[in-house]
Amino acid sequence: MARLLCFVADPPEVESISNISMVYPGEDGVIRCSVNANPMEDYMISWHREGFNLASDRVSTFTRNGTSYLTVHNATKEDIGEFLCRADNGVGQATATAALLVKRK
Repeated sequence: MARLLCFVADPPEVESISNISMVYPGEDGVIRCSVNANPMEDYMISWHREGFNLASDRVSTFTRNGTSYLTVHNATKEDIGEFLCRADNGVGQATATAALLVKRK
């Protein structure tokens, strides 16, 4: 008797993203992006912003169960801008943007 396994793959879909994170200078700005896909592994979600050093010591990311958090520590006015959340599982890609705003004191 032969067995047939069927695997259904779905391209990623951004279910939700923080539209705007508003903080005061010196506070931590946190942006969240939740993705649904099959297959979905944490490494399949990444953050991007042209001209911004995401490898800085002031920037950290954490991803678990399809939700990724980007934190800009000790935010300054130079951090203001849009960040792109990208999910790519090999079946397809999905992107969404969120903004970090730093208020005046």
